[in-house]
Amino acid sequence: MLDARQVFDLLFATRQATAWWTNLDGEDNKKKATERLLVHTLSDWLKKQPHGSGQDRERMQYFFSSHTQSCVDRRFDGVGVEEKVIELKYDKLIDGALGRSLVWVFGGRPKDIAQSDAAAIGLCVIKTGSAPMSAKLTDAFIPAVIAAQRENVHVVFVHGDSGDMWPKNLGMQRALPSWLSEVPEPHTWDLDPPSLPDADELEQFKRPAKMTEKLFGKRPRFVACTGHTGKKIAIASWPNHWQMLDVALTLRGLGYAAVKVFYSGGVKLSPAGRGVEKNIRAAMKSKFGVVLDWNVELT
Repeated sequence: MLDARQVFDLLFATRQATAWWTNLDGEDNKKKATERLLVHTLSDWLKKQPHGSGQDRERMQYFFSSHTQSCVDRRFDGVGVEEKVIELKYDKLIDGALGRSLVWVFGGRPKDIAQSDAAAIGLCVIKTGSAPMSAKLTDAFIPAVIAAQRENVHVVFVHGDSGDMWPKNLGMQRALPSWLSEVPEPHTWDLDPPSLPDADELEQFKRPAKMTEKLFGKRPRFVACTGHTGKKIAIASWPNHWQMLDVALTLRGLGYAAVKVFYSGGVKLSPAGRGVEKNIRAAMKSKFGVVLDWNVELT
């Protein structure tokens, strides 16, 4: 069975790979004839390799949905691959590469794949002309990326013009290239240890009537307070149920020891019936001190 390192090595092993990234302007899920479909290209190449397998097998994630929108872009054995073509802005960074990959590993994968065999690679191909991450965004987001690596979830940034990438080896902490960040490294590479007692306390917290703090944007999205342990905690509201995972980890990166995120979208969510949502919620709390509340009873 392929593991994440083997898939990563296959994706980047040949000089031909650089040409695939250059001036890329489309994603696998954008079905326009004028766009180059990155994961389709990689799939065609992997099918020709002796280790290529799993491309056409089940890849539904069943995270509040049994539709095709609830899929990773490709599956290679137990490795899910999610592709995004993005700018290095907060609202673009949280649009799926990290969150969908976490969902895949923690519960969204097909049942024939054990969690010990599951991995995910979130490809973030940087659009031409994109400005690098600010120092503040780097401090918040990169520690979340590093924390996810320990769960076999790997976010890989690829420069859309040169094909340069970070990290160059899975699980490695290296200086950030200038196209990726304004600073060569975050204030710290690691999230502070989660405060699970504060996470338990947050279970009882109700959604505040008003959010007072801004999170990389103009609209207030969270409130900050102190838990009973004396550590900083945060309570946030977000309208996208996938992005709630990224928002929570970003707040952890900003120094909050425990975080609760409420779903505030206009569509009422319904569990897909395979226990995926319950598994995600349990894993995010035990591993990261994050409490997710989608305002539904989980089965």
